[in-house]
Amino acid sequence: MITRDAIQEKYVVLLRAHIDEPAERHLAAAADLGRKLLVADVPIEDVVEMHQKALIELDEELSDASNAELINQAFGPLMEMFMAYSLAMRERAEEHERARRSDQQLIEAQNAELQQEIVERKQAEETLQEAHDNWQNTFDAVQDLITIIDRDGHIVQANQATYEAFADTEVQGARCWELFHGRADPIPDCPGLQAFETGQPVHAEIFEPHLDDHWFDIYVYPVPTPDGSIQQVVHVVRDITERKQAQHALEDYAARLEAANAEQEAFSYSVSHDLRAPLRGMDGFSQVLLEDYADQLDEQGKDYLQRVRTASQRMGRLIDDMLELSRITHSKMRVEGVNLSEIAEQSAADLHQPEPDRQVEFVIAPGLVVEGDEPLLRAVVQELLVNAWKYTSQQQHATIEFGATQQDGETVYFVRDDGIGFDMAYADKLFGAFQRLHSNEQFPGTGIGLATVQRIIHRHGGRVWAQATEDEGATFYFTV
Repeated sequence: MITRDAIQEKYVVLLRAHIDEPAERHLAAAADLGRKLLVADVPIEDVVEMHQKALIELDEELSDASNAELINQAFGPLMEMFMAYSLAMRERAEEHERARRSDQQLIEAQNAELQQEIVERKQAEETLQEAHDNWQNTFDAVQDLITIIDRDGHIVQANQATYEAFADTEVQGARCWELFHGRADPIPDCPGLQAFETGQPVHAEIFEPHLDDHWFDIYVYPVPTPDGSIQQVVHVVRDITERKQAQHALEDYAARLEAANAEQEAFSYSVSHDLRAPLRGMDGFSQVLLEDYADQLDEQGKDYLQRVRTASQRMGRLIDDMLELSRITHSKMRVEGVNLSEIAEQSAADLHQPEPDRQVEFVIAPGLVVEGDEPLLRAVVQELLVNAWKYTSQQQHATIEFGATQQDGETVYFVRDDGIGFDMAYADKLFGAFQRLHSNEQFPGTGIGLATVQRIIHRHGGRVWAQATEDEGATFYFTV
């Protein structure tokens, strides 16, 4: 390492060289040496001191007035050194300022990033708190008794309904079988333990004498941890006592209704048998009188006997229809796919067979299939088509249509004819038993058919209604 004295000696040498042989290169070398010293962080006071010592050493050589110009020139390197120092200091100050600004920008960026992180963390905390509050509010809003239970059976959390139901009991920390069943040990087939063992939801209905002989619906849902183990379950209890009581009452009512229906059916068949015997006698003896004693009866007598026969036969049909109505109302349903279009095609062929000369066009939409009881739905389609056939009998050319349409997203089936129609003022009477809008002389019938249709449709959970215009036709609609 070059010592400070060596640097000064070299500096003196350069100045002396300039005195001995004035040349810019000597002064430039001296100035460059000073600049290096200044840039190397040698204090400026030390550089000035070095220059002064150099002049003192050269004092005798520079005392000659002829060398006055050389003395002035000797200050040149010092001035250049000062200028270089000033430039270096300015550059260093600018570099420091740039570094300071860069540091300030970095600090500001870090502060902004930190502030953003604080804002985001605060927002996340608020969102998390809001989610927790929403969850807790939802948890407490449910009226079922909901608890979260650990593997030891301890209740670690409960909703408000549970606390209200057991207001006089310490809920949190209690074992579920102690709280709900008043037992020191789990009940047999405990749903909670089953859920821990199987890892699957468990449902059970439990009668609990401990809680005023109430019935409870219990659902237990395992809560898996990220590793798949089950450490907690959600235990949901709903009081179904009223539902059970209603169910028992309904079962009792159904049993009594079934017994009453069986009794009514037996009575109906008994009555029908008792009624049919005299009716058959009335019809048979009237026929004997007409055949064997016709020559002894005048026309009025024959007419009276014919009326007796007609009335007894009509009464027989009425009894048959009533029994059919009773059978349809109480028979067990067997639900399956029913092709209404095929039934309509068969019914149309059956109607044409006894009256082949009638000019009736059947328009039947294909592929109309529903779920229901096939015999009952067959009775519906047949009855509606028979009605249409009957009430178009006065038309020279008639059209009967069977199809389906959509109304408010529901499939509605219909039978439409262009027959005599009816006054809509009497539409509410159409589906009542024995209700007829036309006389038996005009259109024979018992008034049971549409009542049967309505009962069948209601048993299928559907609706039936009609629209008509007098002398223009009628349309009967139904849903299944």
